[in-house]
Amino acid sequence: MKNEVNILLTCSSFHAVGIIDCLKHNPDLVPVRVYVANHCAADLPPEDCCDGTFVAPSLTSGSYIPWLLSMCVLFKIDVIFPTSSLELELMASRKDDFEKIGVQVSVSSLQSVQIAGDKIKSWESFSRFMPRQVVANNANDVLEFSREVKSICCKPVNLCGGKGFAVVDEEKATEVSLFHAYGKKHYISLWQLCKAVEKCASPMILQEYHEGMDYVAGALAANGKMTHFCGCFASKLEFGATVAGEIQPCEKAQEIAQKVIEGLGIDGNVGFDFIVKDDGTVLLVDINLRVNATVQFYAKAGLNMPWLRVKQLLGSDVSDEQPEIDYGLQIVKYFAAHYFHE
Repeated sequence: MKNEVNILLTCSSFHAVGIIDCLKHNPDLVPVRVYVANHCAADLPPEDCCDGTFVAPSLTSGSYIPWLLSMCVLFKIDVIFPTSSLELELMASRKDDFEKIGVQVSVSSLQSVQIAGDKIKSWESFSRFMPRQVVANNANDVLEFSREVKSICCKPVNLCGGKGFAVVDEEKATEVSLFHAYGKKHYISLWQLCKAVEKCASPMILQEYHEGMDYVAGALAANGKMTHFCGCFASKLEFGATVAGEIQPCEKAQEIAQKVIEGLGIDGNVGFDFIVKDDGTVLLVDINLRVNATVQFYAKAGLNMPWLRVKQLLGSDVSDEQPEIDYGLQIVKYFAAHYFHE
């Protein structure tokens, strides 16, 4: 392990503050410099929580990777953490370019990213663990699915971080107290869903909606083997991140996570979203092959998975490092103001 580590977080938003905290306040007390980059200056984390903030070229521009490579050389970066699902496929396909200059990219294989990052392919691979699902291209598809299942939720295929998710409920769709309510699901009517699907430029995923508790979990994997796991029951979610919840074990969720990791040969940090029904049934609803905002909660409970990933990438076998998890630890998350100039 190096005496000092330099890390770059790409596509970093305010959610990265928790990840930065995990890295800089690591249990081994190794000095860590954390730099962050984002195409939009307004989305960058506050300057006082890291060692440098940078406005990057657009992810889709041809200059993005060359810019990252130059930044890695300039700031002697050891590890890159992509923090957005939108960049995983690109970073997985260009990982070799970074390894040639001695930089480790925390991303799984291109094949695993392409499956986990595609909600259609994910369901095709792991439908036995997931709610019933169809792809809707028009209103007729919506109406047909609504006749087959009791309740529906929807999500566009090209959005991430909880954007676009809604539950179809005729009564709650008109309950004004729920409009933009903090920590509450978004509800729409069947008619609104039909209109949204007709207008949406990309296909819409429809899933059978199940009532239950949200169980949000993180795992660390080494070439298809899960080495660490921690999860929480989330009573409130915002932007796909836990803002209120409690660390608790869930054996069935852990078993599903292991099977997904084995099935895709995942390497690195991975986030899972589950629904735990009243009868104990556990359903997988999402897979994210990246470090996410909830990892800070797991770290406060004793399991710092971003730091373990850094050690893993720099050559350490961390499978024997099994710290005790503080089950019962609760979180209520607050957001600070961010002041900046363009």
